[in-house]
Amino acid sequence: MDSEMAHPRGLTPEHEVTRDQTIPCETTRKRVYQRFKHKKDDSNVKFVPINVEFNGSGSKTINKRARPPPKGLPRRPISTTGSRKKQVQRNAPWNLARISHRRRHSTAYIYDERAGDGTCVYVLDSGIDLDHRDFEGRASHSVSFWPDSTSQSHGTRVAGIIGSIKYGVAKKTKLLSVQVLNDQGATTTSKLTAGLEYVLNNAQYRSKYCPKGTVVNISLTIPYSLAVDLAARKLVTRGYFVVVAAGNDGDEVSESPATERLVCTVGSSTRLDKIAWGSNHGLDINLFAPGQSIMSTRAGGGYQQASGTSMAAPHVAGVGATLLAQGIRVVDLCNYITSIAVKNAIDLRGLEDETPNLLLSNGFT
Repeated sequence: MDSEMAHPRGLTPEHEVTRDQTIPCETTRKRVYQRFKHKKDDSNVKFVPINVEFNGSGSKTINKRARPPPKGLPRRPISTTGSRKKQVQRNAPWNLARISHRRRHSTAYIYDERAGDGTCVYVLDSGIDLDHRDFEGRASHSVSFWPDSTSQSHGTRVAGIIGSIKYGVAKKTKLLSVQVLNDQGATTTSKLTAGLEYVLNNAQYRSKYCPKGTVVNISLTIPYSLAVDLAARKLVTRGYFVVVAAGNDGDEVSESPATERLVCTVGSSTRLDKIAWGSNHGLDINLFAPGQSIMSTRAGGGYQQASGTSMAAPHVAGVGATLLAQGIRVVDLCNYITSIAVKNAIDLRGLEDETPNLLLSNGFT
């Protein structure tokens, strides 16, 4: 099957949008049917995936609300084990302080001392600089679908927000690199789907290595793909917490796997509690997290500031890891996280859709 090249446009180096910026792509449902019209009426064909090469997120295609809703996950009682003892990181980055307080302007990050210990977070991205000292040996390589690619810049920043000792949310979680992006920040639908399927199998194998639970962070989106959405859904139904960046189109969420109903889709907010410029929005958003001027680890050592929903999603992944480490046991962890989020904290003026007004909180204060 021929690949179709997506053409990049206007990538902005000072913002972290090089891996989830909008890239025009003409892959629509109509074209799928036109190309495979001889299979359209075949009852044995549920869907026909196209292997599309893309760079970041694609143009608006199909919104998940147009599809029949899934049955959903069963609700189970939430339980915790052990008492919570707090740790305080003083003079913390604004984003860490924000998610541990109900109001802004705090300068301390308050979190549970377990800090994600006993959990694992798969980072589907461009790879992680395993030698960065802030990972303290907790980062490891799991698999690469681009063995000749060596750029780790985006993935290292994402991993740093999830679990680095200085800038991370869950400072004791293990970080597992699944490289699905190449040096140009591009991938294909088949490689992303393969990455998700790999995690499904590998997480079962590593269950003893991650006794408290497993989280999956995907700081990228692509033009709508049913194959990708189904692969992400399967991870959630198997008990893994899947977090996805909403994308930076400045429009309603319409791309995969953010379009999948069972994943936790995250928009970006600013230090003034406003929706960040370019952040996607709409009913398919689950909540917002800090995504403006976020300092994190840089490949090759040191630190770097970046912005975008790519930086917002790992905050939610980190909070998920910290909650799992505390003994939170609930099938729908995203639903629990939205239940403890700060209500009506985001300035959404100018939006006329049904964007949920929820800001991430770690639930400690």
